[in-house]
Amino acid sequence: MIDNEKNVIRIMIPGYLTLSTRNRDLILTKLMTLNYQYVLGKFGYDSQDGEVRIEVNIPIDELGLTYEAFLHGLVAAIQMADEELPELLKEVYS
Repeated sequence: MIDNEKNVIRIMIPGYLTLSTRNRDLILTKLMTLNYQYVLGKFGYDSQDGEVRIEVNIPIDELGLTYEAFLHGLVAAIQMADEELPELLKEVYS
């Protein structure tokens, strides 16, 4: 998704997790901790439906978006998703 107002490209992984009320506070605390650890990406939470998503913002400079910058952001999103899912699923289903 292109955000012209902030001059970034957003790479999102929607529906990464869905949280119920069980263990929600524990998992949200874990997600906030992870947000401090990652530079490029962040976890977002929709309190309306419990959806957790991953979002990576890639700045667009006056020259536009390079393939390398796009690839770097895409790989960052995929790595976040892959690395954190096993531990988060333990928390969701414990």
